[in-house]
Amino acid sequence: MRWLAALALMTLPAGADPLGLVDYDAVIAAHLDGGPETSRITLEGGVVLTLDAEGALIDARDPGDALGCLANGLAELSAAARICPGALSPGGADAVDTAIARLIPAYAAGVRPDPADVATVAERFEALVRTRMGDVLICGLTEHALFLRQFLRTPEGQLWLDNALVTPRLPVSDPCF
Repeated sequence: MRWLAALALMTLPAGADPLGLVDYDAVIAAHLDGGPETSRITLEGGVVLTLDAEGALIDARDPGDALGCLANGLAELSAAARICPGALSPGGADAVDTAIARLIPAYAAGVRPDPADVATVAERFEALVRTRMGDVLICGLTEHALFLRQFLRTPEGQLWLDNALVTPRLPVSDPCF
């Protein structure tokens, strides 16, 4: 099943937002000032879009903290917590739930060309969790999810989360810590 999820992601532009809320064509059109020869667009918050010669998105990267990466990791942890006994301790589950509650409005604020409704982001996030629950390998957490599970319970992890969510920016998945 993981290969199926990976295959589905390969049809999206590299670094695309995992909740499918960003209208990349509109974002590119609004920021493309140099014509088709423009190969990079830097957005507020520092996200960089890389375009091909025709102006189509080929990559989206956040040099800070990619909110899409965080969403993917939290969705995996939430899915595992629901169907895998012992995947999260009670404290770990609380940390994940708190991070999700903080992520949703920050993610909504960063969607472009217009911010998304928080309820819509929450619905899309829940759909991503349900998709992850269908992965037969979900209980064998990825390195990313294992790291996130521990990191969110530390003071450093909470500081990182505070910093990651403070500046509204396009939610992209790359790079993923």
